[in-house]
This record gives sequence, structure tokens and C-alpha cells, in this order.
Amino acid sequence: MVRLPGTELPCSELPCREVLHRPAGGVLDPLAGLLDDLVTDQSGATSIEYALIGTLVSIFIIGSLQAYQSSLVELFTYIKDTVLGAMGG
Repeated sequence: MVRLPGTELPCSELPCREVLHRPAGGVLDPLAGLLDDLVTDQSGATSIEYALIGTLVSIFIIGSLQAYQSSLVELFTYIKDTVLGAMGG
């Protein structure tokens, strides 16, 4: 016999029996199955790993370009001036 906390009546004699002891196949079972599938599914893990690696590489490239910004501006200015000088401009 199961007793609810704070009551003297066995659970079978309470009017809330249907709420406390619902049968299998309840309304939330499809949602529980979906959540279980989401937790155990590993199909997108590789894609996420590649996306994270790509993000880190992008951050490294952007950081490098910002660190060498003045040197790159001087280099491209030199190339532009050399090409324009060779073209007679």
C-alpha cells in the first residue's frame, strides 16, 4: 500500500489517483521520445566540430591581418606604385 506524504489515506482511496498514477502511454511520451533522440543523436557532431575549427581559423586570420595591417598597407601601396610606374602612369 502506498501512502502520500502528509495523508492517512492510502493512495488508492484518494480522488487524485488518476493524476498521480497515470498509465504508460501518456501525453508527454512523444515529447520524452523526441528529447531522448536529441540527446543521443550524434549525426551533427562532426559538422559542429568542423564549424568550430573554421571559426577558430577565421579568428586567427583576422587577428593576423589586424596585427600586420600597417605592413600590408605599405606592401600594397608599393605594389600599386610599381605597377602604375611600369604602365607609365
